[in-house]
Amino acid sequence: MSKAGHSTLWTIHFFEKGHAMEKVFVYGTLKSGERACSLMERCGEFQCLAKTKGTLIDLGGFPGFIGTGESFVHGEVWSINQEGFSWLDCYEGEGFLYQRRKIEVESETEGQQVVWGYEYLRDYSPSQKIESGMWSSKKAVDTV
Repeated sequence: MSKAGHSTLWTIHFFEKGHAMEKVFVYGTLKSGERACSLMERCGEFQCLAKTKGTLIDLGGFPGFIGTGESFVHGEVWSINQEGFSWLDCYEGEGFLYQRRKIEVESETEGQQVVWGYEYLRDYSPSQKIESGMWSSKKAVDTV
């Protein structure tokens, strides 16, 4: 899917035969309809809506996932290959802003599965918690 105005770097063909696909959970700017979704569209394929236990926090222009807590964080599962992960690791600031790790997610269509997710590494205030567990660039969604 090509969109005018995007860098030609993003036009790399990620679905060449022989590339192993893995799944990743996204919950913010990479979701369908959000500003960085084009990255996911170029390096992966949407699989399903899903949720995972944890805490979602509002960091202003993007959210952060904390892997502790009894609430649910809502997002999407996408399949991508290793080249796609290289782009995502760069986008997410893997290692200093977020850490990529395996998490368990649950989906109505796919059941429970273990996928990659990006967990926020920095300190945060309890007042930043998004109670609904859903984030949108329009605003944090406070109702379920």
